[in-house]
Amino acid sequence: MTPARASDDLDRRPSFAATVCTMLLPVALMLSKALADVIVTDQSSLTYRIFDVIGTPLIALLAAVCWRCSPSGGPRASPRSGSPRPWTPR
Repeated sequence: MTPARASDDLDRRPSFAATVCTMLLPVALMLSKALADVIVTDQSSLTYRIFDVIGTPLIALLAAVCWRCSPSGGPRASPRSGSPRPWTPR
């Protein structure tokens, strides 16, 4: 079920704002870790440990993927929005 043209399937594409937010989420999480490293003086505090975990690149990227795949990631976040389309190998 491949569309004849790429523009035939425009209604299933995510919005530009959702795409930009998805790309910037890991950057914001890693930046928050860097700021916490500078601002928080007690490295044994809960705040420092939370930012240390969520600012790790692997966790930040995983959070972006999970956010984009969840329904709260936007109206077209999951492939289930709209009419179901069976998977076909290319």
